[in-house]
Amino acid sequence: MSDLPHIIGSDVPSSPPEKPRIIRPSRNFLYKNYFLFLLTAILFIASMVIFFFIINTFIGSSQGPGTQKQLTDMSVLMTVGFSLLWVILFVIYGVGMFIYVKQMVFIVHGSEIVVKKGLINKTEKHVPYRTVTHISMRSGPFDRLFNIGTVEIQTAGGPSSSLESMAEEKLEGIIIYREVRDYILTQLRLFQQQQKGEISSDESAIIPSNETDLLNALLDIKVILKNKFESLEEKFSQLSDQLKNQRKSY
Repeated sequence: MSDLPHIIGSDVPSSPPEKPRIIRPSRNFLYKNYFLFLLTAILFIASMVIFFFIINTFIGSSQGPGTQKQLTDMSVLMTVGFSLLWVILFVIYGVGMFIYVKQMVFIVHGSEIVVKKGLINKTEKHVPYRTVTHISMRSGPFDRLFNIGTVEIQTAGGPSSSLESMAEEKLEGIIIYREVRDYILTQLRLFQQQQKGEISSDESAIIPSNETDLLNALLDIKVILKNKFESLEEKFSQLSDQLKNQRKSY
């Protein structure tokens, strides 16, 4: 079985997808978390062994063979006890992490990204493209060891717009994380182009209508003013005729 994340569709399309792309983290992401847990346990147990060795060397030797034997037995018992405790914790952590990774789903739509995750409290986060301000990818030393990476999405509603701030949402544990980042960028650009096209078409439909309404209003005003002037001219002519008649009578 391949470790590649399950992506519906083999190639990154150049046009908006008809169906959403479903991306899941690789099993390598699970192995990476197991490795980090085991590494932490080994470092803790090794530090305890070194600590007990120092105590036995400097304190037990000064107190006599009997005391040194008691310290050695106590050190062995505590080391074995802590080792068993770490084994139990690893079993609990392993089962929980397996279920957690199994339930992680990243869905890339034509207008938003949906992130589903959670073990006890399941969350479903919707990240619309209109709020996305920055998309980046990251692959740390342990990520590169397991050949995986993370796609980080920063939004306008996130903690900060700086690149050093924590991302609003993360698509973790992906092997082809570069391709996923490029795919999301392609969908984001297509969405922005569609938005610009809709705005320009709306403006082109509104502006002629506004100009026509304004022109009709000006024509109406012109007709009204013309009628007013014509009525004033008639009144002036009537008054002038009356004045002429009055002068003739005198």
